[in-house]
Amino acid sequence: MNNYRMFKIQIIILLCLVFGIKECFSQTKKQITSDLINIENIVEAKTYSKLHPTWLANIYTISELDTSKRFHDITKAPLMETFYWHDIKTNINFMAKVIDTITQHVWDARFIYLDKNKLEASKIDSFIDVITDSYKNGESFQSLFAKYHMGPDPISKLELIKEGDLLPELDLKTKEANQGDIFTAYLPTLNCYLIVLKTVDERPIRFKRVLVTKFVD
Repeated sequence: MNNYRMFKIQIIILLCLVFGIKECFSQTKKQITSDLINIENIVEAKTYSKLHPTWLANIYTISELDTSKRFHDITKAPLMETFYWHDIKTNINFMAKVIDTITQHVWDARFIYLDKNKLEASKIDSFIDVITDSYKNGESFQSLFAKYHMGPDPISKLELIKEGDLLPELDLKTKEANQGDIFTAYLPTLNCYLIVLKTVDERPIRFKRVLVTKFVD
């Protein structure tokens, strides 16, 4: 009898732990909605996201010009509205709330990555000269990217770059370049060279800051 009672107690403890853990990692749509309605500014939103990392609570900063299918519902949502958002990238259901809008200065650029670990210095110098001269003589940067890029990322174009997005040794140099400028930057932290084309000058863009947190039905 004592063994049976002990077994029952262990089962009850196990069930409590299981349902307790589930509660910690997710909340219902109704509970989350109630939480978000009471959040009124970005300070409260940041505090909320830090308190609930297991709910995947996070703050996204999304350009109002973003046309991606993933963020379509967010870019259309009014300020301070709480709404359902299904993230097609992670296949997770979230409740979301547009906390505020901010204006940031951003610019665009393209990059070709040359790996110093795989090329001798003389070869890198030769590639830099060929790429720079070919571009100035009319060859498209995308064509040169296809021929010479050695990085893992197959995309050469970065849009809406904000100050602080890039490595320090590249950030200011790219920001201060003029549209159409092509230049080379060495990144010691990555032991590589980047050939950079500034494609769009710095301009102000509005962004929405959105608090999201997952829920369970």
